[in-house]
Amino acid sequence: MVAIDPRPDAREQALIHGADAAAAPGEVDTAGDFDVVVEASGTAPGLDLATTLVRPHGVLSIMGYHQEPRTVDLRTWNWKAIDVVNAHVRDRDRLRESVRRGLDLVAAGRIDIGALVTHRFALDEVDAAFEALVAKEPGFVKAAIAW
Repeated sequence: MVAIDPRPDAREQALIHGADAAAAPGEVDTAGDFDVVVEASGTAPGLDLATTLVRPHGVLSIMGYHQEPRTVDLRTWNWKAIDVVNAHVRDRDRLRESVRRGLDLVAAGRIDIGALVTHRFALDEVDAAFEALVAKEPGFVKAAIAW
């Protein structure tokens, strides 16, 4: 697995948490080599990079939350014959099953979610928690709010 992120600290965290390699977007020279590409940036450049990285007949999973309209390179998507998967689950049964599978992975020790929480806030500090999320200062991965 290769993690691609513009933030050096995020690349470092990816390596700590199991990525085989990490690179900045401009450092990736493996266009069309990946069977599965998960776009998690929610940005147009991230979606364009994902389109470049996925191999013909590969899978492009859009996990990033795209809040603005996007123009995609449908010509390349069509030529590569890729499967584009929306990673946002809206169906309650599918969502419940996804959560169950995630909890099973945590219970089996395959995912250490505690190691991903780099910032903790009390309930009355919720505004500060959201500010930390938006700022994503070096070292930030996830924040938890305690009751």
